[in-house]
Amino acid sequence: MRDSNNKLRAKSVAALITSSILFGVPLLSTGCGSSPGTFMPDQSTRAESVEASRSQSYLAPGLYSVFDDKSRSVKSARIAPLHEQDLLALINVLRQTGGELSFGLIGESSDRPLLRLRIPVPPTRPAMREAQNPFERAEQDSAFQEELKKYETKHQRWEAEVNQRINAFMEAVRPRLQEPAKDKVTDVFSALARAELFLNEPGVVWPAETHRYIILNSDGIDTAKLKPVEIKSGARLLLINGSSSMGTLASLHPLRFESKQAALDFIAATELGRNE
Repeated sequence: MRDSNNKLRAKSVAALITSSILFGVPLLSTGCGSSPGTFMPDQSTRAESVEASRSQSYLAPGLYSVFDDKSRSVKSARIAPLHEQDLLALINVLRQTGGELSFGLIGESSDRPLLRLRIPVPPTRPAMREAQNPFERAEQDSAFQEELKKYETKHQRWEAEVNQRINAFMEAVRPRLQEPAKDKVTDVFSALARAELFLNEPGVVWPAETHRYIILNSDGIDTAKLKPVEIKSGARLLLINGSSSMGTLASLHPLRFESKQAALDFIAATELGRNE
């Protein structure tokens, strides 16, 4: 009886070894190696792809209505005029989230149209899906490379179009930025009304709910004696000046900033989750 048990055990061991040779080796070679010319993403590539897709999915398109005060009172309120780099800081946020920027002057004629820059939401980088089965993982890696090529082509087209739009916008906005602060009237409520019109446009062009901002580089003191404007767009009102004045905007509870940079840092941290 012992001999027969020993023979059965020997056969079982032999069968196990044979199975390991026939099935174990191919599995290892599939999981660790690759055929010539086949790209197998490493762990850092997978992690980068997943993180990029995840972070972009949390970003909301932004709508920004920016007004620079060109009235004479800006000097006493210690207000630094807006410059190109200030708008480019907002544009840098829009390049990552998508959205639209409008720009106008406080004190200019209300029938002068806002200058606008619309940036489509950037293409979403494909996400690497992790499969436990090594055969499925190899197929997914191949499919991911095809998706990545399509994404890169689409992103290059998006980049070229966006750069053209930005260049055209900056060409148009430059003369207004350079206008001197000489207007006698500070028409703050007219600027708010124009901003509200812009921000309340139908948002069907955006894939998600937009985050909205009205940014006034002004002392906030309306001297045109117009009817106060109520903010119905749900926008955050940011007021920038060095005199701590809220002017006639106190009832709207603006977020107050002493400098342009502080306001821009706040927006970048809020919309991107970090300072830019």
